[in-house]
Amino acid sequence: MGTGATEQRAAYERLRSAHLHAIRATLEDHVARVEWSRDRLERYRVERLRALLTYARERSPFHAARMDGLDPSSMVVEDLARLPPMLKDDSQREWDAIVTAPGLTRAGAERILAEEEWFSYTASGDQLFSSGGSSGVRGVYVWDWHQLITAAGLAWRMQVREERRSPEATLPARLAVLEAGGPPHASTPLFDVATTADMDTAIIPAGDPFEQVHAAVAEARPTHLVGYASVIARLAHATLDGNLDIHPVRVSTNSEPLSVEDLAAITRAWNAPVHNLWGSTEIGVQAVGCGHGEGLHVCEDEVVLERVDEAGDPVPLDQPAARTLATGLASR
Repeated sequence: MGTGATEQRAAYERLRSAHLHAIRATLEDHVARVEWSRDRLERYRVERLRALLTYARERSPFHAARMDGLDPSSMVVEDLARLPPMLKDDSQREWDAIVTAPGLTRAGAERILAEEEWFSYTASGDQLFSSGGSSGVRGVYVWDWHQLITAAGLAWRMQVREERRSPEATLPARLAVLEAGGPPHASTPLFDVATTADMDTAIIPAGDPFEQVHAAVAEARPTHLVGYASVIARLAHATLDGNLDIHPVRVSTNSEPLSVEDLAAITRAWNAPVHNLWGSTEIGVQAVGCGHGEGLHVCEDEVVLERVDEAGDPVPLDQPAARTLATGLASR
């Protein structure tokens, strides 16, 4: 890494430190939210929705045209059905008319992504990410300062809540972060989060040859694991085969479907709670497992999920849906 790149990374890490402090502060609120009543949750997300829509109408020509004739300051969750969904192709084709970050264009975003050797912040504290996602269609996305804080709060609050309930706190804590390991993917900034001030983290690129991943994890001797489901499952099998001596007390999986077989291997290997996560770069974190039982808990305070039929009309909960539409309330 050259001198310029080293200085750029050091500057990023200094600002990243401020971000991490903000994330740990918001976790206090996010852990409490898990216990909210239905009424409190509904009041909160209606105001979040109105704030989002009002901001989008004022700052985005694309969304202003779609909301013509509507009053976003009086809308409720059910009114989202009155708006046409924004498809991924829309979000990329109309990028400049959608993005609300002052002075940021698609061409400028592409230039930043092409030139950065490590993650970076814009002058206004935004971060740029790119991903093909499950569709395989490349997308470029902007996360502002507060969106990353919210996404990290959603990603980690279940784990933090369970850790605080456990009488057997593990110190010192070491988190192995088995994610993309570098730009432009959002997984590393989102999951490389020391949830306590005394936790250390080690970034281990999940796409490296497995022998290298295996060796790096063995050297790190993590108390906590977070990363791609398939990679963590391979580490579990290595442990079961007697080839890896680690003892994580908590495991978090993401970025890929967690199969029944992989979950069983992880559980057999370490007998640790597993928190699976569902999310996307477009929206952020949408649902997280609590570590008890099956299924995920939808992050209803910050995400609205709409089940619709082929025509885009709402579908009752007791009927099958053709697709699910997601609205991230932290996105601006």
